[in-house]
Amino acid sequence: RVRKTFVFHKMGDDWKILEHQSSVLPEPEGPAPTEKDILDAFATWNAALQTLDPEKVADRYAPDAVLLPTLSNTPRNTRAEIVAYFVDFLQKKPVGVFETINGSSPNVKILTHDLATLSGIAKFTLTDKDGSKSDVRVRKTFVFHKMGDDWKILEHQSSVLPEPEGPAPTEKDILDAFATWNAALQTLDPEKVADRYAPDAVLLPTLSNTPRNTRAEIVAYFVDFLQKKPVGVFETINGSSPNVKILTHDLATLSGIAKFTLTDKDGSKSDVRVRKTF
Repeated sequence: RVRKTFVFHKMGDDWKILEHQSSVLPEPEGPAPTEKDILDAFATWNAALQTLDPEKVADRYAPDAVLLPTLSNTPRNTRAEIVAYFVDFLQKKPVGVFETINGSSPNVKILTHDLATLSGIAKFTLTDKDGSKSDVRVRKTFVFHKMGDDWKILEHQSSVLPEPEGPAPTEKDILDAFATWNAALQTLDPEKVADRYAPDAVLLPTLSNTPRNTRAEIVAYFVDFLQKKPVGVFETINGSSPNVKILTHDLATLSGIAKFTLTDKDGSKSDVRVRKTF
């Protein structure tokens, strides 16, 4: 079995080989690991935490391991530094579980016969000195290296998830925001429509080639547009889920095909279909 790469160059009506690389595949030094092997390696590390012995936890790390820990800004790249970190951390009696493991496949990547990663969101239950418990959710990545018959941690990165400043929005919240904007159109008041835009908003409007990035410019656009008495509806909302993406606790997008019914001065109506993103 060989790795091959050909670069072909057309010369007249014929394709000639311009470059040809070939090398024999190295034979693997052992069987490829399974997802279970890597989950078991995490479970072994987690069990070491339950011993509350920092030396036993440090045993789960390779001699050249790097630990970027959850509750310290200091990287640890020696056994002594790793032990010192867990002397403090184990006082909280941590018990960890990968949330992505419960009910779904975790994010395990098999890199080689002796190297694999495990990453995702983990929840740790910590116990204070008074016995009260608290949960902390962290982003974790382990790089495991097989040494002999054992999987050791070669790299371990962990960081606390930033706490949201409020509850996550729902799809209904975003659809309601569109409905509020649409209702502002019905007032035929350009100032009320402009009130629906943030101070630093950018409007790339339907019936103008000019971007609008100030309130005055947005108002000026709607002075003309509202003369058509527009009524809008997202076609993707009728009978199916709209394309709503929740980005953060205070940021979301709504996009799709919208139909606007416009009324001319003589009372005749016409429809225009547009691509819209809010």
